[in-house]
Amino acid sequence: MKRHTVLFVDDEAASVGVDTAQSYMSYYTNACRDAGFDVLEASTVREGLAALREGAPVDLVVIDAMIPVSPEDAASIGATNPAEVGCALARQLADERPHIPVILLSNRDAAALQAMGQPDNVRRILWKAETTPYDVVDALREVLNVCASADLNDKTTDRGDWRSLIRGRKVVAFEKFLSTPEELTQADVLLLSEINQGLMQRLLSAVPAAAPTATPWSNLTTAQLARAVPHQSTSAQKGECLEELMLRLFNSCPGFEAKTRVRTKTEEIDLFILNGSNVAPWRDMGPVLLAECKNWSSKCGVPEYTHFESKVRSRYGQCKCGFFISWNGFAETFTEQRLRASREGLLIIEIEGTDAEEGAIRGSFDTVLRRLWEGSVAT
Repeated sequence: MKRHTVLFVDDEAASVGVDTAQSYMSYYTNACRDAGFDVLEASTVREGLAALREGAPVDLVVIDAMIPVSPEDAASIGATNPAEVGCALARQLADERPHIPVILLSNRDAAALQAMGQPDNVRRILWKAETTPYDVVDALREVLNVCASADLNDKTTDRGDWRSLIRGRKVVAFEKFLSTPEELTQADVLLLSEINQGLMQRLLSAVPAAAPTATPWSNLTTAQLARAVPHQSTSAQKGECLEELMLRLFNSCPGFEAKTRVRTKTEEIDLFILNGSNVAPWRDMGPVLLAECKNWSSKCGVPEYTHFESKVRSRYGQCKCGFFISWNGFAETFTEQRLRASREGLLIIEIEGTDAEEGAIRGSFDTVLRRLWEGSVAT
């Protein structure tokens, strides 16, 4: 079962000078941890927004309705007085992370908060004086269950209108990113950089998938296809057969959605993978993963590594990991070049034909990828 992560934004949360063992907030956060939630804490509006903008895997945010805030921070979220900070922060989150529900904690009654213009993402308002730690846990579970049910009952919402997740010029920049990334301007790149990793993953997963096309190998099982890869007669068939195999294998991994032969005006990408995984290590690798396929009789070396690395780097910071598939293995120089680049925060994972065959025959390619990842980072 997935462990949910809850972010508490309150001036008593992990704040300096507060005895956290005695603060009321510690009773709430400790009860949530005991109930199986992962808890993050932010003592200021700025800390809370920073955690979300840096891609923290947050499922729900609990906000104190009245948080002491500097004039600069208040202005940044559109709050004119301390009583409006909680609602203003929730409204900011509705713009940046619209899929994350919010619970407000307040010493004021719900009617007073609603009079300020309660944002749609606020699912519950809890009055502190009457709210026990167990009440908070129950509220978290109830809100998360309702959100999960809504997602199950309406899976097409995002796919039908992904533009509802972002606004204004970001829509135009994201459309360019999908169709003609080489035409992105510096202003477009700056707009895309404002979209945090969690929202970028959600945007990419909301893009309608292209209808599958028939291939010469459509009637083969994945295991049969793996056995057929080395026996193709022409170089074109060898490459296409390997790409078809890897397309199936990557699409078998939870959270991955692979597309083959993505062409831009300057290059062709063998496999473009939308990364919606919520498990380590893939959830930290960025919303885009790339794969290069080489079904050559020789081994791949430095020129092939360098060319592929440039493709991975040219994704506007949205790609931190690439998979290089060389059916007949790698020259020592390829691995040496990968190790030289290991300090730069970019990971290229080497996949040989035997690895692909193992994943195809055993039906557990995600396990194979994890083993290869461990081998890569431990080298």
